[in-house]
Order: sequence, then C-alpha cells, then structure tokens
Amino acid sequence: MAIRTSAGTSIGISATLPTTFDDDATTGYPSLTFLTIGEVSELPSIGTVYNLVTHNPLGERRVVKKKGSINDGAMTISFAADEDDTGQAACKTQSTSDNDASFAITYPDGSIDYFTGLVMDFQVVTGGVDSIKSSSVNVELTRPLYNVA
Repeated sequence: MAIRTSAGTSIGISATLPTTFDDDATTGYPSLTFLTIGEVSELPSIGTVYNLVTHNPLGERRVVKKKGSINDGAMTISFAADEDDTGQAACKTQSTSDNDASFAITYPDGSIDYFTGLVMDFQVVTGGVDSIKSSSVNVELTRPLYNVA
C-alpha cells in the first residue's frame, strides 16, 4: 500500500474551460494555464454525492432507500490572504463571474484531479489577535473529478 503525505499538494485555477474535458494535451485540461492559488492550508473532501431517495411502504416497517440525482459536490478553499498572489486574485475575479472556472489539484506523486466549478463567493476572514488574515472561496463543482494518474 502506497500511503503518501499531502505535503506538496497544490491547487490552480483557470478562467478558461477546455474544449474537451479529458487529458488531451491539445484540447483537454492539460492545454490550460493554471494559476496556483498560494497559501492554501487544507483542501476538503470532494467528489460525487448521490441524493437519498426514500419510500415508506405501508405494508413494511423498513424504509426503502435508493440513489437519486447526482451532485458533483462543493469545496471551500481557505488560504492566508496575499494581495500579490495571482491565483487568489483570479479566485476573487471569478467570484463575480457567472461562468465556470477550471481547477487542477496536483499531488506530490504527479497525479492531478481536474474539475470545473462556479466560484460562489470570496470571503475575508480577519480572525483574532493570534490569527493570520485569510480568505476563502466556495466552489460548486459543475463536472465530476477527472483524474490523471
């Protein structure tokens, strides 16, 4: 089993969408230029989530459960605020746009998770006296993760 640390993982943003949502170097995600979002301290879990559909038949005591519609998920990206960081500036700009952005999470082993999403907000977090000023963005995924190993 190959367990790895998350140290060295980065996430990038591009305001451009690929022509094809795959790993084609000419038309897919790798053809885009991603700006690294600096000072990110943690990335939450993301991925496809199925809505739960239930049915309660009168003749039985058990609830029938099925998978319903698919939601590609959401993630909050938190980072120490850096006004000179181009990736953070791109997030702020994208938060005022109605268009999807492309994202790439690059792991230390070289694998990459690509996805598209809507940047729903850009929040400033001042915190307390012993805090670092930070910001966060909420991203609603609009396509499932596409992994390139």
